[in-house]
Amino acid sequence: MRLVSMTADDVKTLLQKPNPLLSDLSSQFSDSARHLSVGPVLLNYYPSNSQSDQAEEPLPGILQHSIHLSAWLAAKSCRLFVGRPDRYHYLVLLGMEPDIDQNLDTVSSSSHCDDNKEL
Repeated sequence: MRLVSMTADDVKTLLQKPNPLLSDLSSQFSDSARHLSVGPVLLNYYPSNSQSDQAEEPLPGILQHSIHLSAWLAAKSCRLFVGRPDRYHYLVLLGMEPDIDQNLDTVSSSSHCDDNKEL
């Protein structure tokens, strides 16, 4: 199976950066990804039982539930298959306030074309 485990920090990094390098992610992520070839992967985050046992109420900024995301694993980077509106939604669920000007697009801005404005 093409499964990669990730930490809460990995989830945040993957949502904030459109194409982060594997070196920007945790050693847990890198170790899991190192054994896979280039291609699609399923990313899994499971909260540790110690965090949920210690907290009486969910702590802001810490994921309390498992999360599964699909992505493309390249040789040195990883790109989520998550659109911009969903990236904002996930970041809000993580207790973060996304910057309105932050580029969370999955497509580079240079590929957009303004030739059809008159339509």
